[in-house]
Amino acid sequence: MVGLGAQYVISWTSPECRDLVLGTIIPTSFILSAILVAIVRTGPFPKPVKRILNALCAPFHNFLSPEEVMDSKSPTEARTMIERTRTLSILALLASAGWIGCTVYGLVVKDIEYVFRALSAFVSWAYVCFVTAMRPPTTAPLLFIAFAASHILFYLVESGFDLVKSGELNSTMAYNVVGMFVPGIFVWIAGTLPLQAVKVAHNIAGSKDVPSVTHTCPEDDTTFWSWCNFSFVEPIFDLAMKRTLNESDVWTLSPYFQHKNIFSKCLEYRSLYPTHSLLRFLVVSNSLDLILDVLFELWKACVGFVPSYALKEILAALATGDRESRITAYFWTLMTFMTHLSQAQVDILQVWHTRRCYERTRGQLFCAIHYKSLRRQDLSGHVDQDKEDNKSADLGKIINLMQGDTYTVAQRFWNFSGVFTSPVRLIIALVFLYQVLGWSALSGVGVIIITYALNYPLATFNISVTRFSWKARDLRMNIVNELFQNIRFLKFYGWEYHWAGKAENSREGELHWRVKQNIVDTLISFIWTWMPSATALTSFFCYTFIAQERLTVSKAFTSIALFSQLQEPMTALPEQIFALLHAYVSMQRIEGFLDESEVPEWASSLTATADAPKTETGFLNATFEWPSMPKSVPPLHRFEHL
Repeated sequence: MVGLGAQYVISWTSPECRDLVLGTIIPTSFILSAILVAIVRTGPFPKPVKRILNALCAPFHNFLSPEEVMDSKSPTEARTMIERTRTLSILALLASAGWIGCTVYGLVVKDIEYVFRALSAFVSWAYVCFVTAMRPPTTAPLLFIAFAASHILFYLVESGFDLVKSGELNSTMAYNVVGMFVPGIFVWIAGTLPLQAVKVAHNIAGSKDVPSVTHTCPEDDTTFWSWCNFSFVEPIFDLAMKRTLNESDVWTLSPYFQHKNIFSKCLEYRSLYPTHSLLRFLVVSNSLDLILDVLFELWKACVGFVPSYALKEILAALATGDRESRITAYFWTLMTFMTHLSQAQVDILQVWHTRRCYERTRGQLFCAIHYKSLRRQDLSGHVDQDKEDNKSADLGKIINLMQGDTYTVAQRFWNFSGVFTSPVRLIIALVFLYQVLGWSALSGVGVIIITYALNYPLATFNISVTRFSWKARDLRMNIVNELFQNIRFLKFYGWEYHWAGKAENSREGELHWRVKQNIVDTLISFIWTWMPSATALTSFFCYTFIAQERLTVSKAFTSIALFSQLQEPMTALPEQIFALLHAYVSMQRIEGFLDESEVPEWASSLTATADAPKTETGFLNATFEWPSMPKSVPPLHRFEHL
């Protein structure tokens, strides 16, 4: 055992610590959480307390409730699975009866610690039996599944330690296998329950249905196990292995993501909170998925360094070769396996929730821009406007908002958590490096500070370039669209060469700003790509040449692993920051468009009522002209060069 870390390993690998943490604290915490959730949901609280609880729980609710998306053919009553819920109650009863026997056995042998663990397990299983019997769950009881799974994990760990100590199978391992039997069956049956109590649509695709556009995505009627391993998408993969997929073979969007439903909720939110900005609405509507995204990313950021630290402890333990070292090596090997297993599962769930954020945000922005386009006052032909920034959006800008800015903002909701967790990864990596290399690891902090100092003026300039680039793109799209829409009139008047020149000049202006943007991006990428290697080189140089320390095998491999962990957030953080800045510019453009003045309610078919006053609409003493006139002789360009 080496250093302070070895002392913690001894405490973690001791039977007393395993019984207390894995056998008592973790399972009991899940039951206490279930009790707390039940109290919050059904407790008779005063109205002020209820308002506070509702405000605290609001971010953890889905944006759309099942009642808001269900069609008329969907059943409104929750599904009940009597056989499965009764089986869960019987299994919990058997487990509680078994732990009563264990409690009696502990009293006979006078093992107080074992009595305490057995008594807590008996009370927990009795509560599970009572809840599943009195209130049969209509959805998968996630906290009860986690409680039973913690018992399985405890017995698996105990079996592994017994095998390492004795080197052969024994009666204790048989006891552990028996202890896993009832919790294992409980977890399996509970995982076959659906995730939603009611079916939100009558045409949700089943596991045996052939994928078709007439069915909605099966994610709305999946079980817990199918959701964990994403097996509900297997039918479309099986069909793709047999033949080419057609558009009619793809499922329809879930009712939770259909634009009609999400935009109806958007209009309702805007009527309730007219002063809230669009960005605030997007964050509120995606709050649950964003919170889970951040939690999943924080989990990966924290446990992602376990393999690096485990490598150091395993190499140090193998250097001694005694029995205690074998136990230490087994413990850290098990921790590494559990870390990779949890990261794989978290990756799947994180992608699913971030995809929900992306689809929902994109649909909301599409609908908001379409809706505004039908209600705004079109002043794109007005030639006496004072400021460029106050111009009414023309057709080119609207198209760019739809095909460019909307996707830029929606993509940030897909990659929302990275910009918050990358600094956490940097801090954890530097702390671990400090424990391994001492003060020499802090020399890398100086390299990071210098890099950020060089990066700040480039970031400021990049925002300015992005704004001008989008304006140039709007101008080019507007000219090209106007050219093609009025091609017959332009050829009739002989103006096609002039408009061809205008289109080419606008394209050259757009490329000019795009070249500047690519140069800035290249400089930023070069700085952040070079920084991880410079950080590692500086730290090793200070450790070996200045501090005159000996670089052992365990320290060298651990440091290299930590530097590789450090490289990912170092290279990803600047990309995420600049992507966030680009999304900020796009968000300003979208909000500026949505803030444009609208026509009166009587003039719009979306808001006009049958009893609206009928008034005549026309022009009196009006003069019409083109938005812009030729200022120079048309250049001799061929129209077909466009």
